Amino acid sequence: MKRFFVSALKNPAGVLFFLLFILSACSQEEQSVQSNQAPKLVEVEIKLNPKEAKLNQEVEIQAIVTQDNEPVEDADDVKFEIWKEEGGDQHDTLEATHIGNGVYAINIKFHNDGLYYIIAHTNARDLHTMPKIQVIVGK
Repeated sequence: MKRFFVSALKNPAGVLFFLLFILSACSQEEQSVQSNQAPKLVEVEIKLNPKEAKLNQEVEIQAIVTQDNEPVEDADDVKFEIWKEEGGDQHDTLEATHIGNGVYAINIKFHNDGLYYIIAHTNARDLHTMPKIQVIVGK
């Protein structure tokens, strides 16, 4: 075996084969290290359109989903959980619709004054995030 290896290195084609073998091994190791890196975080920003929710007027609630500052167009699901602070036993959960450019949205009306909480439960690219905001309606 040793004799074969030495004679192969004396041949230019053998040297070339040996160098390619070493380089490919290094390349595979580098790819393995890269795949072990943690995935970039999925970020979700909740916005209202219009910015202020008014009593009995439709408002669009948006979840803007990005990863590494790029829109996420393939979120598995985005659901908005909404409840009022007073009497907060009833939580409504509504499935968002993807409207493009990383934006997932619902349209709702608030029928009572008060403080509401909204959580955007977002599952995208094997990650789950759930930012929460407060919305004051009326008053």
